[in-house]
Amino acid sequence: MDDYHETLPFGQLQMEIHTNETYVTFGDFLEFWERLEARGVYPWWSEANLISTFPSVSSPGELPTCSEYSFINTRGGAKNLLIQNYDAG
Repeated sequence: MDDYHETLPFGQLQMEIHTNETYVTFGDFLEFWERLEARGVYPWWSEANLISTFPSVSSPGELPTCSEYSFINTRGGAKNLLIQNYDAG
């Protein structure tokens, strides 16, 4: 992410994020999230992945540990087709 400075080279990003405290602390996750926001990338959709809560996959009562997110890049001007002003006329 740091190689691209202010504008990241995509208009939309879809990502599944696993939030297991054993591997990634909340502080690490927060820092990642804030780095995205500092570069103009914001979530517009999220969906909890509940497969980890099924009894055949996990222990009873286990909470979901991953979610799917869709992000949109609000920077990039003319390079970003998703946020350009579109003139249909």
